[in-house]
Parts: sequence; structure tokens; C-alpha cells
Amino acid sequence: MPHSAKALRSKRGFTLLEILVTIIISSILAVLIAQVVSGQTWRSYRPLLIMEQNLALRTVMEEIIADYRELRKNESSPVLDTLITRINSGGYWIDKPFLPAGIAIQAEHRDICFGLDDGLETVSCTNSPHPPVLKLSLMIQGTQHQLTALFGP
Repeated sequence: MPHSAKALRSKRGFTLLEILVTIIISSILAVLIAQVVSGQTWRSYRPLLIMEQNLALRTVMEEIIADYRELRKNESSPVLDTLITRINSGGYWIDKPFLPAGIAIQAEHRDICFGLDDGLETVSCTNSPHPPVLKLSLMIQGTQHQLTALFGP
């Protein structure tokens, strides 16, 4: 039985060109979707990273405060000098199991006094009738996360 040309044309499949165009368009769409999804994944992780860093700062500061309170109870030597020595050694945050890997903490401290007239912080304590106060700031390196506390003599 002879087949007509119309019957042969209707049974014909996709051409190679149609298949290649479909594969290329599908590949481009897959790449675009993968980029959008990966960006969303990073943005969803960012709040957790920030919370983890803030928790690390608070934990270190709480250890320093607990040590400060213990020093005030038990030592007759200058409490702030001992505390500064311990802070400078980094013992509160170096190789601690509660700190996640990759979090580097930096400490800055200085003695400050408060003016009698305006109550504002001054760096020079030479004319102040009050003893200097230790101002301690802990920071996560590479971020804007900072925690500050004041310690009296």
C-alpha cells in the first residue's frame, strides 16, 4: 500500500534543529534558576551567621564579666590591671569550644574618666577626682558587630 506524502509528513518526528533549540533554551533557564536559588540560600543563611557572631561576643563578654566579679571578691591587687592582662592574652576567646570556627574576636580597651560638669567621657584622667574606668569593646573582625562594657576599679 502506497503511503501518501501527507501521511508521511504527519508521522515525522522532531528535527535535529528543534531538539537542539529546546536543549539550549532549557539549559539557559536551568542556569538562571540555579543562580536565583543559590542567592536565596546565602541570604537565608546570613541572619543565622549574624546571630552566631553576636552570641559569640555575648558569651565572651559574659566570661569577662564573671571573671571581673570574681577578681573583685578575691583579690586585693588592682582588679583592672589583672583583667587587662587577661584580656591582652586573649585567653577568653582563643581555642574556646563555644566559639564557632572562623570567628575572630578583637578587643580594644582604654581607661576613661567622666567629666564632672557634663558627664561626658574624656580620655585624660589627670584632672579628674574619680578613678579611671576601663572601657572594653569586643568586635568580630571583618564585621560591624561590637559589644562594649565599662568596668570600675
